[in-house]
Amino acid sequence: MKAYKAVFVWRFQTPNCGDLASSPWNYLYFQKNVTAKIDISRDLKSPAVLEILENSELIIVGGGGLLGLEKYIEKIRFIVKNYSKKTAIWGAGSNWPRLNPPLELPLLENCLFAGIRDFPLSVTYDQYPEQTIRGSRYLPCASSLDLYFLLHWRRQILGRKKPTLPKGNQRRLKVLFSSNDAGKQAQSFPFSFMRKVEKVLSKSFDYSVSTIGNSNIRMLSCLDAIQSADLIFTRSYHFAYWGLLLGKPVIAIPTTSKFNSFPSACNNYLLFSTCSEVLKFISSVNASMFEKFIFKTSTSCDIHYYLQSLLLNLSAAHNMYSQIGDLESYKIFSSKYYDLLKILPTKVFSDIGINLNTSPQSDSCSSLISSKTSLTASEVDKLMTLYSGASPLLADNAINQSVELSEIDLQDYKYLALNNIQNSISDQVNCVISFGLMHRIKRRLKIIVNMFLS
Repeated sequence: MKAYKAVFVWRFQTPNCGDLASSPWNYLYFQKNVTAKIDISRDLKSPAVLEILENSELIIVGGGGLLGLEKYIEKIRFIVKNYSKKTAIWGAGSNWPRLNPPLELPLLENCLFAGIRDFPLSVTYDQYPEQTIRGSRYLPCASSLDLYFLLHWRRQILGRKKPTLPKGNQRRLKVLFSSNDAGKQAQSFPFSFMRKVEKVLSKSFDYSVSTIGNSNIRMLSCLDAIQSADLIFTRSYHFAYWGLLLGKPVIAIPTTSKFNSFPSACNNYLLFSTCSEVLKFISSVNASMFEKFIFKTSTSCDIHYYLQSLLLNLSAAHNMYSQIGDLESYKIFSSKYYDLLKILPTKVFSDIGINLNTSPQSDSCSSLISSKTSLTASEVDKLMTLYSGASPLLADNAINQSVELSEIDLQDYKYLALNNIQNSISDQVNCVISFGLMHRIKRRLKIIVNMFLS
């Protein structure tokens, strides 16, 4: 009978790239094959699954929006009831229809650790007793551990990108519309809405637009699309999250409660309850103010949200490795973050409540990794409340209003279908074809799509 150091339970039998990327299983390192993964949709009471759960030192549930969907709540209740002393909740979050929260949530107070990705907790879980959810710790989605973000910020620090230069009298503006096209919560942007946005913004900017979904696509393709854009309109939780991690301005229209739980990091996040509210906002706001929101002067503050997410996840990882007695694997796992952390000025850490007391002979990064990723309680508290003083920039009643179900005409359906085909083919092309040929095929595909749309 095989024993496991850690078993990871989350939703990975899905086309949703955000769900796939949300578990720490994707990023942690173990010197030996001592882990297992279980899709939370499986029958957890089956003999094969029970054997794995029984013979594990640690059970890690999350991430993803598991708290709020009854089919997953029942699974979490089962795990917590039978294995609470060795169960850790890692970056799971709310996910209920905004007007219909579940009557009861899993009791997490007896867990080894409960890290909830929602912030501030009071916004999303105010109706529940302290011991269920609100007493949990804030722990952002584990996908912040992906090395793409590290490499992005390393490039930004060592050689900042030149700002996009105006073309004539207008500044270039690359807009990305990212839809949630996976599962029952799927919500896409109506083609008519995107046209209206283009009409408004093209008055002030040299406007270009691209679209992307979150189903049957690699995380790398999603991050490339976000990184190349200046402004993100999204109905996908992870596109909003990844956009903020990359320092991008994000305008979100929610599908469920999970969108209520982002800190307004450096005022980079705007939440609207409907498409019409977005149009009203961008039509009425002063052009120079909106330009400042999109192209704000880059400062070291841009990295604070990413650094907060990274350090909280590194601290959670340190606790997990300590629990299973494998700090050697932790050192190997955490060492890949040295490259970024060692080039950050000390002030960047002090800004978020982390004090590096290093001597001239010591390596600041080594000091951080060896002693500060096992953060003190006060430092963790500072990280968890980093944006607590900032009021979230929400539209009127955005938290309580239901999602607008816009009518979609035949043109919208045609556009969405073609866009899904384009995204799928483009993603496959990236995997199998040389660089030059890839761009020729993409160009030809774009021409075909535009012909259909016209």
